[in-house]
Amino acid sequence: MERDKARRFFVMTPRILLHLKRIPYHFGIMRRLSDILRVPLLFFFMLATYQSSGQLTIQTGPEVTPVFLVECILGDGVQFDNVAYQGADVARGVFSHGDSTNLGIKCGAFLTTGSGYDIPGPNSSSGISTGNSMPGHPALNALTTGTTYDASVLEFDFIAESDTLRIHYVFGSEDYNESVFSLGNDVCGIFLSGPNPAGGVYPDLNIAKVPETGLNVSAYTINNGQAPSFTVPTGPCENCQYFQDNTFGVTLEYDGFTTVLTAWALTVPCEIYHLKIGVADVGDYAFDSGIFIGHNSITRPGITHETILVPPGLGDDLLEGVIGADVIFRLPDISWSPFLLEFQDVLGTANPSAYPDGDFEEEIPSSVSFGLGSDSTAFHVMPVMDG
Repeated sequence: MERDKARRFFVMTPRILLHLKRIPYHFGIMRRLSDILRVPLLFFFMLATYQSSGQLTIQTGPEVTPVFLVECILGDGVQFDNVAYQGADVARGVFSHGDSTNLGIKCGAFLTTGSGYDIPGPNSSSGISTGNSMPGHPALNALTTGTTYDASVLEFDFIAESDTLRIHYVFGSEDYNESVFSLGNDVCGIFLSGPNPAGGVYPDLNIAKVPETGLNVSAYTINNGQAPSFTVPTGPCENCQYFQDNTFGVTLEYDGFTTVLTAWALTVPCEIYHLKIGVADVGDYAFDSGIFIGHNSITRPGITHETILVPPGLGDDLLEGVIGADVIFRLPDISWSPFLLEFQDVLGTANPSAYPDGDFEEEIPSSVSFGLGSDSTAFHVMPVMDG
């Protein structure tokens, strides 16, 4: 997978090129700031089959290929390669109509230690188990003192689309609620490898953590206490603000779930990363668990832009010393902030530096940033009257 395959979107006026390093998209059209410019300027900007029913719909088996799972997880146009899967065919799949359940995710992909067919409700068993006679996985072994079995692990390379990776997921298990304090609880993990913006590399770092803690996600670390079969637990709890009991659930089988969690890490845009998502039984092949990943969970921030001539009404073009422009960038919402948009590769005949070294009253910035809680940012362009 070559790095220059990252897609780029272009908004153009004829000659200086400012290439957005942090936003690799390609919308395949060119827009001009004006038809005739007194100062030529070129900017590169980013703009950015299930059956119908009222219950959870599962598709699993060999026809749901690992590549199909990756395409489900990634947002439109995110570049990926080197897809691999370890596990039983029946232990991977996709789901829809999750909004008719208490899962918290409408559609996406799943990995389970058992069978995807056992996921839909009602919750008729306190310990549903499908043994696939599959091995464990070294990365998941590292999360437990026990030995893993029936691992279901999807991994692939992808090109980072922004400076932060976010993956929305839910963990569910039949370890709830009878065995929540057992050290042999099933494990799940989302492991990231690649450049760390702070220096060095991420060494297969598990980013599936209980929020605001360093704890790995499992029934041991998120629960509302232990309880006998078909008994609603009443505590004492462990991080129970992230727990959903499903003892008498009618739409899903597993006895308990986490709320929708977000695995995240800072990344270097346009760089290649390796992601590994998996779940495994611990100690035996019994008591199934699963991880559910939201559709388009890894997506692009969808930045849009607007160019406003200043002052308005004097013409349709930039004009040296007279008409400038405010270039405004907008995020889809404040959840993407803080965010840094960085430019590189200045080309063409116009010099982006400030006069007298360049052709503008103020230097074209090398980056713009969205502050925490802000969904917009801007910079001003004014060509100088230099004869």
